[in-house]
Amino acid sequence: MTQILTGMVARETATLGSPLGGIDDGLLHALLSFAVLTARAPVVAFLGDLLGRLDTRQRHVLTDLLLRLHSRALYPRTDSAYNGYQPLGLTVPARYAAWSANLVVLAVLTAGQITGSQLFPHDPDPAIPWRNQAMMWRSQLSSEEVYGLHHSIALERVWEGQRRNICLSRDDGTFTVPATDIYWTYNIPPGHPNRRGILAWAGHGPPALLRKANFTAGKSDDFMYHGLQLLGDAFPTAANIFVTLDTDRPVSAVQVLLAALLAPYRDGSQPSSAYSDLARVTRELANPANLEDDYGTYLKVALTVLLSAAESGAASPASLEPLIEAVNVSAEDPQVSDLLERLSRRMCDLQANDERI
Repeated sequence: MTQILTGMVARETATLGSPLGGIDDGLLHALLSFAVLTARAPVVAFLGDLLGRLDTRQRHVLTDLLLRLHSRALYPRTDSAYNGYQPLGLTVPARYAAWSANLVVLAVLTAGQITGSQLFPHDPDPAIPWRNQAMMWRSQLSSEEVYGLHHSIALERVWEGQRRNICLSRDDGTFTVPATDIYWTYNIPPGHPNRRGILAWAGHGPPALLRKANFTAGKSDDFMYHGLQLLGDAFPTAANIFVTLDTDRPVSAVQVLLAALLAPYRDGSQPSSAYSDLARVTRELANPANLEDDYGTYLKVALTVLLSAAESGAASPASLEPLIEAVNVSAEDPQVSDLLERLSRRMCDLQANDERI
């Protein structure tokens, strides 16, 4: 494999960079369009070591060549002397998936780091074609190949000014997936007014996600939805919202509710922070203008969790301070009114105890 690549680099260097049509990639395509290198971790490590021995100029030329090949990887190909090479009976989409995935893997191993802008230089939002390509790989490659991609290549979601991008690098085993940046997911750049208040995306409500999971009939989607379906059924509208806390810190209503439920039992967690976040989200949703749809159901659950934490002493008075405004809300639902009244009394008791101390 490395002999083929270095041979292509030598020819590319000799011709001072031929146009795409001049690249003879027939043999490389024949070898790399039936299986993805990441199916075997030792293969990736071995290739990475060999490619790392190339000098800087060779790596630069090879990276450029691989990126140019990738830019045309999903387009129809002309006849090749290697068309008769058929070690496996694969469909056309499966071969395109293997070919494009291998080109990305080799580019990352050669360059050390590749960005979405390099892979899709003509697209204003590289995250979109990247997802399309990744979903194609997921649908066409074997589970071993996809698993290998996830564990051989580290992906970081980044902002470059107002533009979102991705950075791919070789995962040496130390990469940890960071917390999801919801602003990046929804392409809300720094400074955008939508980074304030409440955010929701109609197409991602639980009913729509259930239909999507059912239609695609995939294990991953079914697994995730199965675990969250009860929450989605209980409050399908509230389950689809994010509330911005502090500066550029969006949290979902479901996330803060689960965090508060689990706070007393998680090692290394900060219960006061979890209760404070839930209290702040509850305050936002308890606004009279928001007491519609299924927000009332969410409020009952959230207030019950906070009341339990207050009565057990797990929630400090400071963590419940955001609820001072909420307890003055006049709710038509008698259960919500009762919870608000009980929470108000408990907060008064906690404040009185603090004053005595």
